[in-house]
Amino acid sequence: MAGQLIAAAAPRLTADEAIRIADEQMRRHQQNPNAYQRPPGWNYAFRENLWRVFYNRKPVQNFTPHVVFVVTIADKTKQTTFTKKD
Repeated sequence: MAGQLIAAAAPRLTADEAIRIADEQMRRHQQNPNAYQRPPGWNYAFRENLWRVFYNRKPVQNFTPHVVFVVTIADKTKQTTFTKKD
């Protein structure tokens, strides 16, 4: 999943910074970010000033990868939310 900016105005964080912060949150929740597809998918929502970084399972035979974890990062405060998807 390629990253995308959803807006005209530039966020404070870069995509690389958002991914680094999200990787740190994955580790805090006992998850190895490298066990998931790299680079993770991401987007930036201008109206909400939020980054979302998506961690997908690595593909294996007869298994379709899907989003397992989402880390949301507030662009201005760097506050994070860690969400596990079912």
